[in-house]
Amino acid sequence: MSPTEITFVGHSTLLLKMNGIKIITDPILGRHPRYFILMRRRLKPGFTLEQLLDEKIDAILLSHSHLDHYHIPTLRRFPRETPLFVPKGYESRVQSAYKHFTDIYELDLWQHELFNGIKITAVPANHPRNAIGYVLEGDHVLYFPGDTGCFKEISEFPNRFPPFDVIFLPIMERFLLWRRLNPHIDARDAVRIVKILKPTKHAIPIHFGFYPRRNYLKIPLEFKKLLEKEGLQHLFYLLLNGETLKLS
Repeated sequence: MSPTEITFVGHSTLLLKMNGIKIITDPILGRHPRYFILMRRRLKPGFTLEQLLDEKIDAILLSHSHLDHYHIPTLRRFPRETPLFVPKGYESRVQSAYKHFTDIYELDLWQHELFNGIKITAVPANHPRNAIGYVLEGDHVLYFPGDTGCFKEISEFPNRFPPFDVIFLPIMERFLLWRRLNPHIDARDAVRIVKILKPTKHAIPIHFGFYPRRNYLKIPLEFKKLLEKEGLQHLFYLLLNGETLKLS
């Protein structure tokens, strides 16, 4: 088994190196989401776009088409032949991607694709734009939710997949009205998911440090405190932009 490397580029952009290939999730390397030029990101990404392109990415995973996850200016810089994984039925929703990329994999819920030694499975998410998450099974088992609120199908994951090594948790504020329209998990929800999925190595918060707020670590650290109350503090692992975690 070769080491797996997880690099937090920023927000929901992760560079995953496993089984000898490189996968990027929801790449956004710009200063702001497309069309929202006044909303500049709080922290610089861990890579410049040029550095990321030099990595020679083998595949891109797109969870949904919200502008802070589906960033056309970034996507257009990747080679056209780069394999792109998207939710089923996304051709009408992300036409720009279909005009640029020539190798697109549409995955329906629970559908999987064997890609260079990694099994990539589309899993449910509770979020607008027909969002999905991904489970990657290779030398390690990783769960990338994209964006999501809580959903009942997550209780099926332990029966469908091998034990998870690492799960990523896109944690946001507890804005109840906003979450009804645009579901996200908060720190409490993230702990519930940890207790359901029982990762063997790490639970890593993501989806922070993009939107302009002073204390961008407030929510990840709240998650840490709640894990401590449950005796699960050993699972918490915080990656800042550009930092890498190696799994053996």
